[in-house]
Amino acid sequence: TYRKSGDIESNTGRALKDIDWSVDQARYELSKFDAITWSQNVVHKKILLINAKNDELINPENSLSPLIEGYRSVSTETNLIMHEGTHVFRVKEVGFLDTLTKVFFPMLNFIGTNSPNMTICNPGLGQ
Repeated sequence: TYRKSGDIESNTGRALKDIDWSVDQARYELSKFDAITWSQNVVHKKILLINAKNDELINPENSLSPLIEGYRSVSTETNLIMHEGTHVFRVKEVGFLDTLTKVFFPMLNFIGTNSPNMTICNPGLGQ
């Protein structure tokens, strides 16, 4: 609803201009692929969430908290990084050093630590 009425010139706003859904209809349509809906299917995994402390679109109590609760209820290790920016991550708002040390390096470490190795991705590679 924000994109349709508050950001009408964005690509999303233009795509939504002819869709006339109520808030309840939008919630129903989004629930088909919304992360909260499917969070309990992500069993025994590791999840890294990154969100802004000053996010003007994502309400932590309505979105992040239930998502984390859903992941943790099925033994999924969940880590959350809250950075100083807004919904659209901009290095100049967050600060270069904070971007590297509080967001980028932890993200790379998470990917490097939790990604499958090459022999799992390409079983014939090691032969």
